[in-house]
Amino acid sequence: MLGISVDSPFANGAYAIELGLEFPLLGDFPWGRTGKAWGILNEERGITARMTYVIDADGVVRHIIDAPRDFNAHPEGALEYLKSMA
Repeated sequence: MLGISVDSPFANGAYAIELGLEFPLLGDFPWGRTGKAWGILNEERGITARMTYVIDADGVVRHIIDAPRDFNAHPEGALEYLKSMA
């Protein structure tokens, strides 16, 4: 598992510590290339949509969670999906 954010590495580091994240939080800063590649970057505002992708070992997207304001939907939805695959 990993996270990607358009924030700076310093902001991501502080955020990861604050939340006690146990996975890497990568920075798509300052160019937003990952957000552009996935079609979720709003270049005018310099932000990306809050999305979660469950990607298998072969690189196939198996599940997408698009819940911009529901922060809990992302980890809970991903975990629920993964459990359903077992």
